[in-house]
Amino acid sequence: MISIDSEKHEMRVDAYSTNDVEIVGYFSGVPEEELPQRLERVMKTGVVALMTVGTSEKVDYVRRHFDELKHEFDKCMSDAFGEKGQFASIIDEHFGEDGRFVKELLDPDRVGTPLARLRDMIDSRFQDLRRDLKVAETAEEISKRTTLKGGDFESVFDEMICEIVKPLGDTVERRGTSPGAVLNSKKGDFVAKVDNRDDIRIVFETKDTTRMSLQNIEAEVKEAIANRIAVYGVFVARTMETLPKTLDWFNEVKDDTLVVALGDGTDVEVERKMLRICYKWARTKALTAKAREVKGFDIKAVEVQIMEARRSIASFKDIKGLCTKSKEAVELLEDKIETVQTSLEGILDSMTEQILRAESAART
Repeated sequence: MISIDSEKHEMRVDAYSTNDVEIVGYFSGVPEEELPQRLERVMKTGVVALMTVGTSEKVDYVRRHFDELKHEFDKCMSDAFGEKGQFASIIDEHFGEDGRFVKELLDPDRVGTPLARLRDMIDSRFQDLRRDLKVAETAEEISKRTTLKGGDFESVFDEMICEIVKPLGDTVERRGTSPGAVLNSKKGDFVAKVDNRDDIRIVFETKDTTRMSLQNIEAEVKEAIANRIAVYGVFVARTMETLPKTLDWFNEVKDDTLVVALGDGTDVEVERKMLRICYKWARTKALTAKAREVKGFDIKAVEVQIMEARRSIASFKDIKGLCTKSKEAVELLEDKIETVQTSLEGILDSMTEQILRAESAART
């Protein structure tokens, strides 16, 4: 049984079971403790997909039924008033051959007759409806190619970031529709809590839009950090087309602000790799910022590792740039990319562990 409580924004499904081979096969490999979250994510992905195609389905449905209605109308007009229609038979029966004037007056195919004008008016209305339906279809197509699809990117990002933070013991919430600490502001689409600590927050502002200036990007991240009470902010563009031409895919423009582009919008796996690097960098910087507040904590060793991480990122950036410019070189560079990525993640993981351990020891 399925029950929905609109006031509580809650849907409850009791005693659900299925024998669908694909559904059972998908969930059979999921650990038992992860089943509730995975089920909800699958449902959410399905709902978003259905909402995306909904407009096209409605347009097709309405067009089909209007075409059927138009066909039925034409048939009714012909059956009733056509040359061999019911009205013609009545005229012949009551007026004989001399009833031609009445026939012509009410002939729907004769220009200028009342029924012909009626048919023209109805045909015109059908043409208007078809034009409106075409506009709706066009809007749907545009939404797949332009800034209207921003919501789709947020859903993709939601799935990716959840997979990245969970193994680290962190948590993340989608907050783009909720107000925050800044009056009348909803900046900050996602908020991650390092080690589930409320005092170490990373805020993400996601964009899949046309090119923005660096000034506007910095302003948005600054407001997002304040609005979500975060220690570090990340501006995430789906493609380089959103970022200023002076930036590349990974840019720490301020000590608390990272600006990144995940890919070209065509390869989700590449986007996942980019986001994993970006998150671990932001996580390390957020922890470092909190560690500075701990008395007696030696930050110099951490800063040395940060410099080493920067060099690894620079190398990774160069390799990624070559891959985007020469697809033929991708296979030759894949091994090097994996090596750099593994090295970088190892540095960041080590730094994170040291910071958490040292901070805990300093507080006890």
